[in-house]
Amino acid sequence: MQPLCCRSHLPVSTLHSVLRHYILFSSLVSPFYFYFTSFPCNLGLHFYDNTPTSSRFRKRLVRRYELDKRDRILRAALKLFNLYGFDNTPTARITKEAGVATGTLFNYFGSKEELINVLYLTCKESLTRRLTLGLEQESTFRSKLKRIYINYIGWSLDHTDEFLFFQQFCNASCIGETTRKEGLSKFNNIMELIAEGIEQEIIKNVSLDYMSNLLMGILNANTYYFIDNPSLAADDGFVETSFNFLWDSIKN
Repeated sequence: MQPLCCRSHLPVSTLHSVLRHYILFSSLVSPFYFYFTSFPCNLGLHFYDNTPTSSRFRKRLVRRYELDKRDRILRAALKLFNLYGFDNTPTARITKEAGVATGTLFNYFGSKEELINVLYLTCKESLTRRLTLGLEQESTFRSKLKRIYINYIGWSLDHTDEFLFFQQFCNASCIGETTRKEGLSKFNNIMELIAEGIEQEIIKNVSLDYMSNLLMGILNANTYYFIDNPSLAADDGFVETSFNFLWDSIKN
């Protein structure tokens, strides 16, 4: 007679068999459990968790997935606009590059024009955050301007595609006037700094518009050189020399 389990009243051999089948079943099912419990689906499967915590978790995952698709579209558009221009980049090419379905782009952007304007402002925001980094630690006008100079070059080396995008589309007709004004407004604190330098006669007494255009011209010329010679960005002596060319052009 086979021994019995005192609690289940089943033969031990039967319990061992059930246990083996349970382990086998678990090893097959467990890789798919996370998938079905993380994303609501219409497959007729109703064993995923419907608790409030699980629901919030699924929503966060879906939201992250949606943001990832939007970001992929923006990155693909940035690459293709730089390569082919605005008119020669159809939305179908952008979605293919982004690895999303053809119509997905219009779930996030109403048109190709809206897409490039959102991309323009997204790049502006990225640049603005970098330009003002550490600015509050500087005490003199020259040191603040140098900090902006170094930050601009550093951002351009880290985000060369975005830098080249600005050079190509800063005056393009596909960038709306409202977008252009909003982009400029992000640099108000820097423009105020330049205006202060003019007012205090630290730099030459010319119009703010002329001074800002002069600074951007020299800054972009230097940035192109650093992009072609990135190792020089780590050479403090060369960075100082390049900044002095800019400073000597505007100082009183």
